Amino acid sequence: MKSWKIEGPHELKFVETKSKRAAGQIRVKISTCALSETDIAFYKGTNNIRNIVPSHSAVGYVSEADEDSGFKMGMRVVLSPYIDSAVENEEKAQRKIKIMGLDTDGFLCDFVNMPVGNVYSLPEGIKDSEAVFIDYIALANQVLENFDFEKGDFLLVIGASTFGLVISQLALYYQLVPILVDGYDDRLKLAEELGVYYTINNRKENLDSVICEITGGRMADYTVFEPRELPFSIAYNYTREGGVIVISGYNNHVLSFDANIDTVFSKQLTIKGVNNGIDEISSAINFLANNVVVTDNLVAEVFDFDDSQKAFEFCSQKHDRSYGKVLIKSKQF
Repeated sequence: MKSWKIEGPHELKFVETKSKRAAGQIRVKISTCALSETDIAFYKGTNNIRNIVPSHSAVGYVSEADEDSGFKMGMRVVLSPYIDSAVENEEKAQRKIKIMGLDTDGFLCDFVNMPVGNVYSLPEGIKDSEAVFIDYIALANQVLENFDFEKGDFLLVIGASTFGLVISQLALYYQLVPILVDGYDDRLKLAEELGVYYTINNRKENLDSVICEITGGRMADYTVFEPRELPFSIAYNYTREGGVIVISGYNNHVLSFDANIDTVFSKQLTIKGVNNGIDEISSAINFLANNVVVTDNLVAEVFDFDDSQKAFEFCSQKHDRSYGKVLIKSKQF
């Protein structure tokens, strides 16, 4: 198996190892994978360096499978990065979910052996460049499952990242009213093209007056905060009393941020954390197949597998305002 492994700041090493498929696993030839902000943070040394094969989003073709697996050689599939291992304690079974590319080796490789439960067949109409967003769509849908919302409720989305743009589209599908806050006009313009009516540039506009006007003074019913460049204060300041905030995303390199606990207490806010969409992969595939989520303009560049080092350097030099994904493809596809 050939792979690229992060071994230090700006150090991406090409590695060849032998790996055999175990019974019950599916061997998949990776055709396309995507790089994430966390991958780049590991590469740049922003967080503690992990000796890891990056990428938590990938599409490929079945190379080997057991006869009773339901998968045949050549089937096109998308891979779930969520590895579920239930741990029994004295009271109940708890799920411990690891994410490939973050907690264990990911998909920047030519072949990977996956549990059958992590492999999903893809409809013909979904392109590789779309399918690599399925885990983001799954994560976004899992976030929305944490809200007991009604039609017309306001959802404040903080940050027009890939995740922010995806969850804003899902909010529209569920007939919520998304309010997307970001500091860059190009991101917000794309959101508007995707159907998001209320967008606010926090660098240019007064959040107090604009959000108050949009919501009729009641503020957002629910808020989604992805730890990136925007402050958490936007979340608790503009969520209504008794509202719910979900902190989500894959940015586990953001280790801490400030919060005014007095405001959280006085407004009786509920704060939750969601870092995976393990139960929502099938739903995410359906959303993509039915154009509920559109990803056409969310890809910035595509590199060949052999040029993975160049892909990481390109990502390292991008300005923070860049929202497009960088994909890495096998030359065979």
